[in-house]
Amino acid sequence: MVGDATVGKTCLATRYIFRRHDRRYQRTYRARIYRKRLRADFGDGGQGMLVDLELWDAPGNPTLFSVLHDVYFHRADGVLVACDATRPETLRNVPFWIKVARHAIAKADTRILVNKADRLRGKQPLQGMPRLARSLNAPWAMVSAATGQNVDGAFTGLIGEVLLRRWPGAYRETPWPEGRVPPWDPGQKAYPSAQQAPLIRR
Repeated sequence: MVGDATVGKTCLATRYIFRRHDRRYQRTYRARIYRKRLRADFGDGGQGMLVDLELWDAPGNPTLFSVLHDVYFHRADGVLVACDATRPETLRNVPFWIKVARHAIAKADTRILVNKADRLRGKQPLQGMPRLARSLNAPWAMVSAATGQNVDGAFTGLIGEVLLRRWPGAYRETPWPEGRVPPWDPGQKAYPSAQQAPLIRR
């Protein structure tokens, strides 16, 4: 997970891994590494498969990241790029983060998370986000580490994409449970179809 400083990367990771929110700001000086074992159910009547997730929370320093990106992206399968819904200026570096990620791992699945959606309080979300996401060919989601809004769907959606890319023959034949479809931009599809999304069990 990458993005500018103070956009809430550590809070998003904590929300997904531990299902809690820490309101204290924790500056990330070096990568934090989280691990979690998940089960992927492909809906074929089998036992599914265990997935060992390793999530790296990288520092939000573009200069440092430019030097160490090969270390942070070594053997990565997917990248989450976070920005702040209340600070439009954090969008400016989203193309940088995605460019560096794709340079290091050309086939990595990439998603944009617009954090702090709970603070909008009826205001319009970032106006340029849909256009930016389309130009970068990267699905995006409004999320909130504070409330948990869309966080599970955002993470499991990316994990599902990675599994489908690695095992393209594995897919669900039954519809995705209501409310579990990853909350990406309606103009973009996170999967070839909702029926082909593996169900990730925490």
